[in-house]
Amino acid sequence: MMNTLCVLTVLLALGSALQLNVSPELADQYLQDKVFTMQQLKCVVGTGFCDVIGNMIKADAVEVLTNNCAKCTASERYTSDRVWSYVRQYYPAYYNTIYNMYVRRG
Repeated sequence: MMNTLCVLTVLLALGSALQLNVSPELADQYLQDKVFTMQQLKCVVGTGFCDVIGNMIKADAVEVLTNNCAKCTASERYTSDRVWSYVRQYYPAYYNTIYNMYVRRG
């Protein structure tokens, strides 16, 4: 369950909470931008163009997932949990793909 909650810590913090300190409010604003959100989701799953943010998300994903977000602050964890919940609810196909790519891969 902890891996499930941490999957989005970096994958979809939409600005890589570990590197850009994205606040919950800013993350919410990014999530409301459906074009931006889809661009990041497509980048993460390897089907779309990656900008700087998407590349940062992908680079941090494995570390965050394999270490259960050990380097995250409480604020970063809170923000990523909010983002993850949103993606799981509104983008379930991407949620499942990301989960399988970063958690179940061996």
